[in-house]
Amino acid sequence: MFRSFIFSLLLLVMASALFNSVYCQEITYDYSTTMNDNKKIIEESGGRLWTMKCKCKNETCRGIIDQFKTLPNEVKTFYIKNKFVPDFIINKFS
Repeated sequence: MFRSFIFSLLLLVMASALFNSVYCQEITYDYSTTMNDNKKIIEESGGRLWTMKCKCKNETCRGIIDQFKTLPNEVKTFYIKNKFVPDFIINKFS
C-alpha cells in the first residue's frame, strides 16, 4: 500500500512539474501528511515525539512539520478528499 502511495505521489509530482510549472517555481511537499505517531508509546519507551521547524520560507507554510492530526481541519479535509495522503492516514481520519 505505502509503495503504491509513494509511486502515485512521484507521478503526481512529475506530472505537476511537467505540466504546471512556471520557470523557477518551487515544488513543495507537506511531510505532516505522512505522520501519525503514537506519542504515548514513544514517550513510554524514553523517546520524544519528532517535530521540526520548517525553513522553506514558502508564504503559505505553517512553519512546523508535525503530526497529521495537528493540521487545521480544512487542510486535513482537503488532503483526505483529494487522496494526497497515504491509505493509513485516510483510514484513521476518515
